[in-house]
Amino acid sequence: MTKRERRGRGPRSRRDGQLPPRSVALVGARLGQGLGAALLVPCSLALLHSAFQDVPARTGAVAVWAAAGGAAIAARQVVGGALINQLGH
Repeated sequence: MTKRERRGRGPRSRRDGQLPPRSVALVGARLGQGLGAALLVPCSLALLHSAFQDVPARTGAVAVWAAAGGAAIAARQVVGGALINQLGH
């Protein structure tokens, strides 16, 4: 980053308050991901409820489902950092 860019006068700066077109697409894509996740979580729990009629088996299935979700949340930081280091951005 050059001194001009740090001061807000370079080619990457936007003084008019608008997002660059690529940022708008990124925000739209992230919105779609959030909407998809919001729809899939209740559906996956409904599938577990219908697949496991026995209460102890259903409890175990929900526990495994929750543990997998927790592991994914914990791993996303490490995986994201490794991808950024690998891609060099």
